[in-house]
Amino acid sequence: MKAIGYIRVSTEEQAKEGISLDNQKAKIKAYCESQDWQLIKVFSDEGSSGKDMGRKGLKELLSYLEVDHADVVVVHKTDRLTRKQRHLYQLLEDEFERRGIGFKSVTEPFDTTTAMGKGFLGMLGVFAQLEGDLISERTKDALRRKKELDEHVGAAPLGFLRLRIRLWKLRTMS
Repeated sequence: MKAIGYIRVSTEEQAKEGISLDNQKAKIKAYCESQDWQLIKVFSDEGSSGKDMGRKGLKELLSYLEVDHADVVVVHKTDRLTRKQRHLYQLLEDEFERRGIGFKSVTEPFDTTTAMGKGFLGMLGVFAQLEGDLISERTKDALRRKKELDEHVGAAPLGFLRLRIRLWKLRTMS
């Protein structure tokens, strides 16, 4: 079988969870080897939200499937493909199944050829979306609180770091 891999990280997740692009790719490669599948290509998105269907790597994967044949799309975890349940079903039904292409997660056991397998995948989609929504909620709350405390939000203003270093040096030399 010919397999296509897809990997994605958001900058925050890459730093916190250690599920780097290289790590995901290695796990997909090892999984394909264990199944005796030929991993043809791996598409990736770095620093991209799983809620965005316009990601460059995802678009490239879908374009590739239009032209070249693959038997299965493999991800490390379902939420790497998308964090929206409706997008998961859209990809599964409108893109993969329509072309006779399977979908497999290295870390999650489901079989989309059965009703139970599709149901389980749907539940994974629900929880992926919930996790993404909770992350968004916490981020908004943290930013709102920083604004209430009149703390700076966003990148440091141009030259701010140099000025701070100079002031620190002056204080330590005195």
